[in-house]
Amino acid sequence: MQCFNRWSHPLILFFQDGKRLNDSEEVEISENKLIIDSPTADAAGRYTCIAENKAGRSEKDIVVEVQVPPKMTKTHQVVEVVEGEPLALECPVEDTKGVVVEWHKHSRGPIPQNSRQLSGDKLKMFQAQAQLSDQDTYSCIARNEAGYDEAEFEVIVTYPPSISGEAFSTTEVVANTTLALKCQAQGSPHPGISWLLDGLPIDGMPGVRIVNSSNLYIDNIKPSQEGRYTCRAENKLGRAEQDTYVEISEPPKAVMASERMKVVYGRQATIRCEVFGDPEPKVTWLKNDEPFTSDLLQHSTKLSYLHLREAILQDGGKYTCIATNRAGESRTSTEVEILNDTEYVTHSDSYHMFSVAPRIEDDERIVSGKENNTLSVHCRVSGHPEPTVTWKKNGKDIGNEYETIHNNHILLVENASKNDQGKFTCTATNEAGTTTADFILDVLTKPVIDPSKTEYNVVEGDYGRIECIAEGHPKPTITWLRGGRPINMENIILSPRGDVLMLLDTKRYDGGSYTCVATNTYGKSELDFKVNIHTKPYIDEPIDQTPRYIVGETVELKCPVYAYPKPTVVWKRGDQIITPNVGRYTVEDDLLRIRSATEADGGSYTCYAENEAGNLTTKYSVDIIGKPVFERKKGDNIYHVVEDTEVTIECGVVSRPMPDISWFRGGSPMYIPPHYTISEDGTRVTIHKAQLSDGGKFTCRASNEAGSSDIDMIVRVLVPPRIDKSNIIGNPLAIVARNIYLECPVTGIPQPDVIWTKDGKDINTTDSRIILAQNNETFGIEKVKVSDQGRYTCTAINRGGQMSHDFNLDVLSPPAFDITGTTPTIKREGDTITLTCPIRVADDVADQVMDVSWTKDSVALDGIDTDNVHIADDGRKLTINKATLDNAGMYTCIALNRAGEATLEFKVEILCTNLATLKCRELENNYIARHMPHDVTKTRESQADATYREHMRKYEEYLKEYEEGLQRQRDESIRRQKEYWERRQRKQTVRAVITRPSTTTTTTPRPTTTTSVTTTTTTPRLPLPWVYNPQVGHPPGASGTMNVKATVQHPTRNFRLKRIRPVLRCFLYDPFRHVFLREKSAESLPPNRKGFLKYPLNNRRLKRL
Repeated sequence: MQCFNRWSHPLILFFQDGKRLNDSEEVEISENKLIIDSPTADAAGRYTCIAENKAGRSEKDIVVEVQVPPKMTKTHQVVEVVEGEPLALECPVEDTKGVVVEWHKHSRGPIPQNSRQLSGDKLKMFQAQAQLSDQDTYSCIARNEAGYDEAEFEVIVTYPPSISGEAFSTTEVVANTTLALKCQAQGSPHPGISWLLDGLPIDGMPGVRIVNSSNLYIDNIKPSQEGRYTCRAENKLGRAEQDTYVEISEPPKAVMASERMKVVYGRQATIRCEVFGDPEPKVTWLKNDEPFTSDLLQHSTKLSYLHLREAILQDGGKYTCIATNRAGESRTSTEVEILNDTEYVTHSDSYHMFSVAPRIEDDERIVSGKENNTLSVHCRVSGHPEPTVTWKKNGKDIGNEYETIHNNHILLVENASKNDQGKFTCTATNEAGTTTADFILDVLTKPVIDPSKTEYNVVEGDYGRIECIAEGHPKPTITWLRGGRPINMENIILSPRGDVLMLLDTKRYDGGSYTCVATNTYGKSELDFKVNIHTKPYIDEPIDQTPRYIVGETVELKCPVYAYPKPTVVWKRGDQIITPNVGRYTVEDDLLRIRSATEADGGSYTCYAENEAGNLTTKYSVDIIGKPVFERKKGDNIYHVVEDTEVTIECGVVSRPMPDISWFRGGSPMYIPPHYTISEDGTRVTIHKAQLSDGGKFTCRASNEAGSSDIDMIVRVLVPPRIDKSNIIGNPLAIVARNIYLECPVTGIPQPDVIWTKDGKDINTTDSRIILAQNNETFGIEKVKVSDQGRYTCTAINRGGQMSHDFNLDVLSPPAFDITGTTPTIKREGDTITLTCPIRVADDVADQVMDVSWTKDSVALDGIDTDNVHIADDGRKLTINKATLDNAGMYTCIALNRAGEATLEFKVEILCTNLATLKCRELENNYIARHMPHDVTKTRESQADATYREHMRKYEEYLKEYEEGLQRQRDESIRRQKEYWERRQRKQTVRAVITRPSTTTTTTPRPTTTTSVTTTTTTPRLPLPWVYNPQVGHPPGASGTMNVKATVQHPTRNFRLKRIRPVLRCFLYDPFRHVFLREKSAESLPPNRKGFLKYPLNNRRLKRL
């Protein structure tokens, strides 16, 4: 920076924002040059060059702007985008003025500047449909002449889950072994894996283990756990499933009734072999370890048996039943022995009879029939006498459930159903024996297909599952047809049972009708299933997602979406749905048109297409350029700032791209003072530690190619409230029934409002005792009550803040008595009189009575125990033992506390026990006249009237003389006291004008020193009659000391009064009232922070103490 002056040898000075610059590490001054090396943002400002010589002075201002490198608001961002949806990245540059932006993809390098992926100002990058290959790290680099900055975007392309392998498969496992199923799922974000059995979660199933969060293991698997196991992979974008049908083979088991069997020659017998296992085992027989076949072998479900109709010797031997399935085999054997026939003869006295044991003919033991028909089971029985036939089903009596005919030889099953299947046992009994035969009833049912769901919607590319649930006996076989022909198994798989048809990677042509055919020996059933293939919405052509328009033009946004079924297209602006054909908006299918666009129409628009298969969201960023505008609400152009705090005033420019910003103050360009800072984009001015001089009008001017706009802002500096505490009493005291005023002087800009509260709550200003004056700075309470005690808070509030001050007001109450008036007490000579001062217990410790004293006829009794008058230690009880006439009089109890004193009078009258003297008779007569007027009248009526009147006259004269004598004594006492005080006052006046030496002695443990100081003391004239003034002290000789036994009310055991040590009390004698006045004791006052008494005593008072 050069400051040229054509005149020779001038003095040149440089200033920055009014501050003189000197050579330093930051700047260098060489003759008429100012050099700034490596300038920073602080170097910007108004520089002034002043050239001065004898001829005059010249100034020149230079405004320096320091260009700083671009700065990113965020240097690293993670962006997630769904595969197939649009991707938009915006470079987060704070100030775009003069900045060139470049984009890089780390795996490919720079993105060409003319790429359609970039917006016009290169600040945004778009990808119409994000692919997995777009997952990478992108960076935008902003450069200008001062440097560059970089921001990175970590783009993560998310996609729905998928599972490796076939969508449907089968596996076999033997019961009580371990089943292992693997599930390898992919997806972004990584999907969560869950397992289901026949559509239900396997949580809580015994033996289940999940390894590596995906693989399923089931230990000791049971036959009941057979079924369709589904691996479900799920993330926020969707889910995928893979089915595995697990067939559990249960090892076979063959069971016979016994190991040995005896059969009578010529009789019938059945060798039963029950078999168990899954799948159903195949049964073979051995006789004597050689394969055995016979027409007498019969088989049914879980049962195989050999029926010997008429046993012969060749039928004996070892029979073995072998059950075999894919899980293994099981054998069981029984030894058959043929016995000779025996005749049973029954002998009777009259005749001989022969009995023949029952015999059941060898008929078909397995009875089969169709459902809903009547089936009959024949049990042909012979024997003598004729046997009785009974039936059981599965070991239980049939009761009335089934009908029997022909003496129960035939069992009828009407409307047979699968519930009637089972083992029926016929038992024939007579006196010769019992025989049984088992019949197996097998009911055949026609296949039935569940029609609850016959239509399936499958999204193209996903796999579809069609379930055909058929029931029947025997178990039906499932076949599938399409268009009346067997289906083409390409892209289709079936479950082992054939009841589930899986469509793999569905295409549009896979839609249509599929027929499930269920067949067994009884018949067949068919059911059609409809499959709809849905296509998700998609865009198959390039579109411009960052269009730019000029104000007034028509905006057209096209969203060419394809899908089946046809999607519903909704346009949104931000989060608000655009109503078609309302105002300037027109919607035609997938086209949004905005007529006469304004700047307010710029922003984010969304095309949302949705159908049953899914949805597609396409976003558009519309930029409309117009004249710069400001966005402000009413009143936002006025800024209030508290003094010495910070405020930021902002233009509020909403135009994009950002226009040029300049600031004015008072109509002239604003020069930046040291405590001002401007944001990098120029839209914000921050004032640090604002002062009153910073208030005023500021103007922000925004300019672009369309024009310029101005906006004015007002800055008002506020001064917070302040309370002048110099003359405030923080802990004021108030006396009941008196007035008190609290002062709270406040200042601030604007003038603060003053609010008074008591204990944090508002004060009822409707109370007539409350006084508010001087803008509420004075708060008064008239006729104070005890309830007025508390914490009063003065709060001053204005827009700059608030300030509070607390006044802890203590209210003191004078002592009070439980009774009022004069209490009369009448006793006779020799009686004991007890006077109790009924002082009311104070609610507050501060109001407790500090001292109690007694007077008799205005003469103090404190500390004086006469022969028969005694005052209790706490002073509250006065006892007169063996009362005499001299004890009669007016007794006064005086209670004293910090707030004052209260008195209660007791009038004591003493009557004589002997009326020998005139005084005793007068006292008696007066008592009788006051309390028993009728009795006195009756008594005196019996006496001479003259004697009685004479007696009363003398008594009245006596009373008059007595009262006059008392008045003379009182007047004389007052006169003497007045003379005494006048003499004292004259002596004091003379002494005040004489300078006399004063010696002060200070005593320490060792040594003792005496210091003489000459002082002049002037005692002010005391007014008459004398009134106590704490600032003046007591006149010499007007005080005395009394030892008082003090007590304190302290709740100890049984709430008794606790004694404390006696303290020295000071009393003053009032000659006008003839009473002693007690001064505050030094011991009862707490020391102040300097260690002295709250009311310091002068030398004279200390000497008297």
